[in-house]
Amino acid sequence: KKPVIKSSISWEQRKSVLVQKLLNQFPDNKSTILKPSRSDSTQRQSNDIHVFVDNSNISIGFIDHIKASRGLKTVNISRPVLSFRALSLILERGRPAVRRVLVGSAPFTREMIEAKEIGYETSVLERVEKDRPDNGQRSASSGSDTAANKIRRRKVEQGVDEILHMKICESLLDHNPSTVVLASGDGNIAEYSPGFFKAIERCLDRNWRVEVVAFKNSLNSVYRNKEFRKKWKGKFRVILLDDFAEDMLS
Repeated sequence: KKPVIKSSISWEQRKSVLVQKLLNQFPDNKSTILKPSRSDSTQRQSNDIHVFVDNSNISIGFIDHIKASRGLKTVNISRPVLSFRALSLILERGRPAVRRVLVGSAPFTREMIEAKEIGYETSVLERVEKDRPDNGQRSASSGSDTAANKIRRRKVEQGVDEILHMKICESLLDHNPSTVVLASGDGNIAEYSPGFFKAIERCLDRNWRVEVVAFKNSLNSVYRNKEFRKKWKGKFRVILLDDFAEDMLS
């Protein structure tokens, strides 16, 4: 039987702990954390945010962290459930959200359902079959690498990143500069677009602020580049989710 990892306390208890952590880590957001603001479509505010969630990147980072923190990195366990309410609290911190978008791939998971319930625009794409290299192990006896050279047909994500890139560009076109909150550590070039890093550069070039929120183990090195961080100091920040992982566990 697969080990099951879940929180031993209620959401209200976890929320109380999480709010205190957020107050300590984000004192500038104290007023909105304690008294969340609602976005007014007729009157934009300087602290408006546009939230975009790459579900796979966050979910995989979360699962890997939960397993590693318990010494279960190589153990096959039941999938830990991520509390999207907790994640949204970390991302939004009570600030008025003009847009709240989640994009992911089937199957429709519990966190996706929760995201939809609390008002996120949720797009869940079917996976497509594609040929991919088999991540086999090198044969110890022969020293050959035949397994790694094999091609397997498997179902993979397609179009998730590109839809998020498009949604971000919509915000740039349709709204005055404020803050993009991107929940994804992905910085690679996508299959059909230049990738999240290029989307972030577009935001910064147009006087937007950007927060990249991700787990350390899924944060692309481009976001750690010293020259990039120096160039956009005060406009760009990285927020790591590692310290909040247990609060995000349902």
